[in-house]
Amino acid sequence: MKKMFILIFCLLLSYLPKNAFSETGGSYQFFVHAIGGPEKAEFVLILKNDGSKPLDFEFSSSQKYDILVRDENGGVVYQYSEGRSFLQALQTLTLNPEETVSWTEEWNYKQDGVRVTAGNYKVEAAITARQINGAVNDRPTATAELIIPMENPVFRNIKASGVKGNYTITGEARPGTGEFFYTAEDGHNELVTEQTMRTGSEYPDWSKFELSIRIPADKLPKNGSVITSLYERTNQGGQTFHHYPVLLESFREP
Repeated sequence: MKKMFILIFCLLLSYLPKNAFSETGGSYQFFVHAIGGPEKAEFVLILKNDGSKPLDFEFSSSQKYDILVRDENGGVVYQYSEGRSFLQALQTLTLNPEETVSWTEEWNYKQDGVRVTAGNYKVEAAITARQINGAVNDRPTATAELIIPMENPVFRNIKASGVKGNYTITGEARPGTGEFFYTAEDGHNELVTEQTMRTGSEYPDWSKFELSIRIPADKLPKNGSVITSLYERTNQGGQTFHHYPVLLESFREP
């Protein structure tokens, strides 16, 4: 069951074939990661020069990329560039062989101030370069699937901070019994056994909370992520529900 909630933080991505750039003998790869969390989506765009020559991406403004999210009917529910202002001046991004650049953006799942419905969405990302090494080419594009979960009725405005096993989680909660529970794990091992957090009120009133999590350094994963799950339960040892996963930190060995 816990792994189902960890999957919310998994990267839902698709890799396009290598984008050949035969005019210069160079080539590049461009792809997008779409990460669907409980209250927002995170998009990570990665552009890599995987050829043997430098690549100059020329832009007509300070905008380097655009991101669209489409619903199952093809309608656009989010566009990164909408309502933004960009400096109107020629700019050049140079990538040397094997060099990579990445950008990260977030979306709060809202369209015209209202959260979109839960379900499957398609992410379309594009590099807005007008030309590459002086030649006009089709813009590098990539797609990914995004799963937007249902809005959690018990937890909201959740934020996590801290590093190396010392973390703080803040937010608002309104559990029906005036208390909720939490654990921490890395996907394989339980790092913090079930703990109880009392709030100052019960459903439907929201209460702010702050909790601290301490994990010994020797228990932290070398390659993996530390994730806390906030949830309610029917009674001691009973069914759990309204799970809210919180990514605390990711670890990667060099």
